[in-house]
Amino acid sequence: MIVSKKTLWAGRILSAVVALLILFAAVPKLLGVAAVVDGFRQAGYPASAVPIVGMVELACAALYLLPRTRFLGAILMTGLLGGATATNVRLGDPTWVVPALLGVVAWAGLFFRDARLRALIPLRG
Repeated sequence: MIVSKKTLWAGRILSAVVALLILFAAVPKLLGVAAVVDGFRQAGYPASAVPIVGMVELACAALYLLPRTRFLGAILMTGLLGGATATNVRLGDPTWVVPALLGVVAWAGLFFRDARLRALIPLRG
């Protein structure tokens, strides 16, 4: 199955947006920004988890962007974003929808970029 140029570029753009957002989330964690550390504490996580989550985010984004590991990256990113969604739901934070939608967009990006995924999940009208 061949991917059209428009479909391929739509997938690339969606994937780039997801990867950039994950990378932008990782940097303040790796830098130990006080507001991020305080947010983790308020959510019930220890400050020591902040850089670890930042490294996991970096790893997920890198795996997601590399062609050979993009599916592994998407699976791991889904777990990461699921944890973020669950934490926000538990805290009653209405922004829980952001990581949930980001996970959907991550898979949509792969769906548009890769004919093999579309063969596994055929959408027919």
